[in-house]
Amino acid sequence: MAVIGFQMLTHRPYEGGKSFGEAGPYERIDGVLHMAVDPAHAMNAGITDLDLAPRDAAGGVHFAADIRLLRPLKPPPNGKLYTSVVNRGRAGIVPFSFPPKGFRPVYDDSLVPGDGFLLERGYTVAFTAWQWDVVRRPGALGLQAPLAYEPDGRPAATTVRVRFQPLTDRPSEHLAHWPAHPSFDPAQYHQPYPAADLQQPDAVLTVKDTPNGAATALPRESWRFSRSVDGTETANAEWISLDGGFEAGRIYEVAYRTERCPVAGLGLLAIRDAASFLRYGTAAEGNPCAGTIANAFTHGVSQTGRFLREFLLTGCNVDEESRQVFDGIFIQIAGARRGDFNIRGAQPSAQYGAGPAFAPPFTYAPTSTCQDTLLDRQRERGGVPKVFEVNTANEYWRSDGLAVHTDPATEKDLELPGNVRVYLMAGCQHGPG
Repeated sequence: MAVIGFQMLTHRPYEGGKSFGEAGPYERIDGVLHMAVDPAHAMNAGITDLDLAPRDAAGGVHFAADIRLLRPLKPPPNGKLYTSVVNRGRAGIVPFSFPPKGFRPVYDDSLVPGDGFLLERGYTVAFTAWQWDVVRRPGALGLQAPLAYEPDGRPAATTVRVRFQPLTDRPSEHLAHWPAHPSFDPAQYHQPYPAADLQQPDAVLTVKDTPNGAATALPRESWRFSRSVDGTETANAEWISLDGGFEAGRIYEVAYRTERCPVAGLGLLAIRDAASFLRYGTAAEGNPCAGTIANAFTHGVSQTGRFLREFLLTGCNVDEESRQVFDGIFIQIAGARRGDFNIRGAQPSAQYGAGPAFAPPFTYAPTSTCQDTLLDRQRERGGVPKVFEVNTANEYWRSDGLAVHTDPATEKDLELPGNVRVYLMAGCQHGPG
């Protein structure tokens, strides 16, 4: 199974046919990869709720991922595939290139080459979607994931917690967790978990003034699943409204039941199978890179660096044909965290509080407090890649960077395996890092 079809949406010269050094001109392909996986396959074990997703007649679970591809036209390319795990659906610039002055990643159709570092060296560059809740629209790369259903046909359900801290006073809040900037319309960026029942007497809304402060539960009759626009309030399963409104700077958290549970962990398999297809797929299978890829690498920054730590923990670097997907994985400014990437009720963009992001294992070697490592399952399956981790001072000041390479009991550096390198960019901030 894996990739069963490549739907090409657009195909055009990149940057008007501009030549990038000896590599020459590139073409840009935008499309959708349609995939199917066997939930009973050993290489798919560990994907939460995969066994509860609808199946086709052959037993396959279907999903689809947006992809943006840059391919050198001048043969031969350098034989290397670089996969960018896109951060919250954005693919605004070719990585490892110096951006133009004033550049800021946005959700649009542009793809800035920067100084062309990778392109001048002949890399094939793929921007691959993995995140179920990114609103799929021009300029935003998202994953179409199936919903989970119980064996009796009922929708799978869970309790989700959504936290938000308004920057301005507001009458209503969207039940999405990103972005918080008041100039953004959150409904245009992330899909929320709708409330299963607008009444939900056991739903809870709390408020506090500091992250570690005590939270106070607000009376249930003081808030509703609704949206207020220009003074008119209407029932809405994707919004909540509070009597007197939400106050800027205060931290609110709402816990409620939803019956919309996408199989979020398929994002891990989307990254795996997209790269496997481009590396091993044939021209007859629709692979535009057939026969040109000898090595593959992937890179994630911040959120997507944490995603790649989850990718390794789940053992996803071997496909259903037992082939190694990536030779190297570059994890940048992720610290020791992972995230809401492979659980029911996953909120992949969430950055707050305790949860899967802060669960061990944190590193690549056993410690005094945790014998498990990030590479255990990958070692069992084979295909262990070289891993290159880079963090900045920010990841240490927020407290988790140290856990990547030290024992929490002895406070001494661990002896990391030979395939892992960990570096610190001292004094650097999270963003510039």
